[in-house]
Amino acid sequence: MRRLATAALLALGLWLGSLGSAAHARDAPATYARIVVERAPLRSGPGAQFRVLGEARRDETFRVRGRAPAGHWLEVWRSDGGRAYVQGDAVWLFDASEETTPASARWGIFAPPPLLDARGELAVTLGALGGDGFLAVRPTILLAPTFGFELSLGASVGSLGRLLMVGLGGIVNLFPSWPVTPFFTVGGGGVHAAPNSDTFLAESGTRSLVYGGGGLRFGFRHRLIVRVEARGVALFDAERLSPQQEISGGLSAFF
Repeated sequence: MRRLATAALLALGLWLGSLGSAAHARDAPATYARIVVERAPLRSGPGAQFRVLGEARRDETFRVRGRAPAGHWLEVWRSDGGRAYVQGDAVWLFDASEETTPASARWGIFAPPPLLDARGELAVTLGALGGDGFLAVRPTILLAPTFGFELSLGASVGSLGRLLMVGLGGIVNLFPSWPVTPFFTVGGGGVHAAPNSDTFLAESGTRSLVYGGGGLRFGFRHRLIVRVEARGVALFDAERLSPQQEISGGLSAFF
């Protein structure tokens, strides 16, 4: 009889505890996620390999159901009652009692570059290399929002002649969810020199090159990305070394 009473009291305690937990859950403010980037994919699972269910736009708000056990992903309720996952870097979390909006959600004309879900980038820049005019086309394959491999194709025309440059290197993107994204790059390759016929200051031929530098991407609405950068370039062969400075700027597109 005593064991039966003990079991009944234990069951009653567990039942009261569950009621208290449910009441606390009802009283706790709901958590919401507001999209702070131009567009964010809604996926079927917590990872970029899962199927895209839809696309959320800036300032859309979703109720948060929970966090994924791994990675920076949030499970949210969609407007149709279904569930989806969104990357945590693309949202600002708040509860129903908060009324303020962070500065990141008030960027106005600015919007982060779409690095979070991009697979590649194509940049076209104009500038100067050692005082001469310079044009570069730089396609990049992104392995992750923070890292990729960049092919650099450049041409310089000036008082001494023409330089055609080809390089390959790595590029590191810092803070890929910010509207102003710093990046750094380093690599190497070759350059072909074709001097003017009336100058003897440069020799025709192919040389090696190494480069390193960095820059900034400025993201605007409608996926307009302005890119500025500075690089140190060293042209060399077995007999001489010629350091040059590149300063350029242009537009960038993601795909």
